[in-house]
Amino acid sequence: MKVICRTPLFAGNAGDVVRFFEKYEERVYVKKGGHTANGKSLLGLIALSCYPDSELDVICEPHNPSFYEELFTIGIFQRLPQ
Repeated sequence: MKVICRTPLFAGNAGDVVRFFEKYEERVYVKKGGHTANGKSLLGLIALSCYPDSELDVICEPHNPSFYEELFTIGIFQRLPQ
């Protein structure tokens, strides 16, 4: 799912994202441009250099609708306007 990052993903926020992703057994990946990181890796997320308004693709494999529903409750991502 394409999303926009509302806040920079540095240590504090990236840690919140990793803790959220770790609640799920599924594999989670975050893509920015040509780079992909394991969503459950703090260093991987920080290495993507996500700033406010960065467009990301968050992928949950296998697909889990509840993951995508809860993704926006942590306040770090918003849906990409269509």
